[in-house]
Amino acid sequence: MRTGNLSDKRGESQRDKNKTPEADVDFIVNIINKLLKYSSHYRREQTETLYLEPGMTVQKIYNLYKTEFAAQEEIAGRKCLEFSTFKKIFYNKFNLRCKSLKKDTCNKCDAYAIAIQGYGSKEEKELKLQEHNAHLEKAELLRSKMKDDFERAKVNNNIECLSFDLEKTLPLPRISTNIIFYKRRLWVYNCGIHAASNEKSYCYVWAEGEAGRGAQEVRSCLLNYIDDKLPKNVDHLILWSDSCGGQSRNIKLTLMLKAAL
Repeated sequence: MRTGNLSDKRGESQRDKNKTPEADVDFIVNIINKLLKYSSHYRREQTETLYLEPGMTVQKIYNLYKTEFAAQEEIAGRKCLEFSTFKKIFYNKFNLRCKSLKKDTCNKCDAYAIAIQGYGSKEEKELKLQEHNAHLEKAELLRSKMKDDFERAKVNNNIECLSFDLEKTLPLPRISTNIIFYKRRLWVYNCGIHAASNEKSYCYVWAEGEAGRGAQEVRSCLLNYIDDKLPKNVDHLILWSDSCGGQSRNIKLTLMLKAAL
């Protein structure tokens, strides 16, 4: 026969027994708080979401947590939390996103993809799909035209065709030491110029403390190439780039090209 407390415990919540200790939660929160975070360059006023540096993942942060957990002598005897628990704390306590390293995407293609996958009538989605297909056909036509210009530059000494673009910013130094996740790194910019006539590419590289990454900088890179590397016999220069107004499609670039004639 059992003795002692025989009170009815049916329906009693087990939530407190499975609850993650506050000390463990605070330890994780402190680690994540120390990570560098950035706001988006787009629609800052409409979102409170912050972004971690490119390449950072929840798994990497968890590995960082395990390393720091093992280094703390005063928490000896406690167990390191499982990844599933860590992940739950990460998403419940923070409004953070991990930016993956990916290629640039077309703004119009992104907008069409959202419209097609989003809510709306079948007719509306079909219309957006037709518009997207027309956009892709136009893009393919332009690629074909650019390829033709490249071939013209290869066979005609009086023609040069350049493609140029301001590449993604690079954080330096690129090392995997844990402490780098807490430090503000130096951003390095790169304007790439490719010459079709000789299939050579040139990189104009500078640090954020030297200059920005706008129209003036792109203009300076192009002007330097035209002055120093463009063959003197070229009398027909063709330029290809994206349609970024702040960098390559603006009055500053137009005035520079006019002055370079």
